[in-house]
Amino acid sequence: MSDALRLRIATLSQVLILEPIPLTDEQAESLKFRIEVFRWSADRFTCQLWRRETHRVEPAHQAG
Repeated sequence: MSDALRLRIATLSQVLILEPIPLTDEQAESLKFRIEVFRWSADRFTCQLWRRETHRVEPAHQAG
């Protein structure tokens, strides 16, 4: 099988959740991050950085 067709698989090695980072604007939501570390081989790692957000859902009010 050629290298171009070989399926490569990584293992999720670790998940890191950072404490919220407050912003100077008190109205702004703090920054929250999640880091996922993947192991491809004994000496090769990559990571993904995710920003976590909070959303508030409120019911719509009907007039009447």
